[in-house]
Amino acid sequence: YLEYSPEYNITKNGNTVTLEYVGLTYGGYPLNGTCKSWGPDMRFETADGVTIATYTGGVEEWLARGLEVTSECEWDENDNNDRNQYWTTLTFTLPEEPVRLYLHDSDGASWTFE
Repeated sequence: YLEYSPEYNITKNGNTVTLEYVGLTYGGYPLNGTCKSWGPDMRFETADGVTIATYTGGVEEWLARGLEVTSECEWDENDNNDRNQYWTTLTFTLPEEPVRLYLHDSDGASWTFE
């Protein structure tokens, strides 16, 4: 028995896109706990297939590019890992309204916004 669930909730409001990590679930158990320590490579496009923005890397790179990064991680009190690279929500404010999002770490999966 193997159960998969979505890894992200993706919402768009005009030029703003929010990517919330909800965990990739196998058999009902969250993978990587409540946070993610790396991110997908992302590409936003217009309806004509023109790239608006591409994002790679992790929290430091995203913060340097002006993304809003939140971390609402639940930590075990004995966990001594560096917590600076963990995130739960990314918010992108793009220069124009995106129509499509590609996530490269999902085998090139894409989503078209309505």
